[in-house]
Amino acid sequence: MRKGVLIFGLLICLLVIISGVAGATSVNVHWDGSGMIFVHTNNGNNYGELYGSGKYIVGDYFAEDDYGSFIDVDVYAYGNKANYEFWGVQELSGYTSNNVGVYSWVKGSSDVLMNLRYDQSHYVVQLERHTTSEPLLAGSGKRYNIGYDAVIFDRNTGVVSAEYFVKVKGTYGSATIDTNQWHSTVQWTYGWGKPDSINAPTPPGYYTPINYIDAYGLGKVIERGFGVNYVNWNGYEMSYGGNFRFVANYGGEFHGQPDVTVY
Repeated sequence: MRKGVLIFGLLICLLVIISGVAGATSVNVHWDGSGMIFVHTNNGNNYGELYGSGKYIVGDYFAEDDYGSFIDVDVYAYGNKANYEFWGVQELSGYTSNNVGVYSWVKGSSDVLMNLRYDQSHYVVQLERHTTSEPLLAGSGKRYNIGYDAVIFDRNTGVVSAEYFVKVKGTYGSATIDTNQWHSTVQWTYGWGKPDSINAPTPPGYYTPINYIDAYGLGKVIERGFGVNYVNWNGYEMSYGGNFRFVANYGGEFHGQPDVTVY
């Protein structure tokens, strides 16, 4: 990936595509204005991609090579009457043919925030916050829609073996998706002889990670997912695989702490 810093003021249309090679350094793209932004960075088959548009959008996109052919991507983006969408794919390290992918979005008729980091940590890929002082995703206004979709798929066949999806969509209010302390919101992990897995949040260790969904106004929360080999959704366990779907229609407030493992 070429090294550099790109800074743009008032936007009408900005398109940035940077293809990387192992051993290169980093890129930083900054924007501030109205219009549309598109950034694509890749290192080999691993990539991050951001699209944004709105009446006012401002933010930074950072990308750097990691472990030779891998890539780490950060997005810290704010908007008003705006939307952002992020796509990322990483090859999972280890004796596996699996890739891990994420699609994340924020949309709102008032303020929106995308505050994420998608990084390779050798046998582990994480979706976490760029800065822990603000939520991962936020949207507000007469209409708002935020969420993410995490998958594991075979890079040779395209077959998906596990997925976890969450969306919050509403009117006349706001919503956030967040995680406590410094923990990752989603972690994809090489299985070391067992199936590769998705955990949301990171599996507990000395501290207990907690994911939060908070919403106000009138709206709907949707969680769904499946695992070919195993599912645990908020303590409901399917030891030989299965799928789940949860829908909550709220009028006023919604507060949840989802805990999901699928593989």
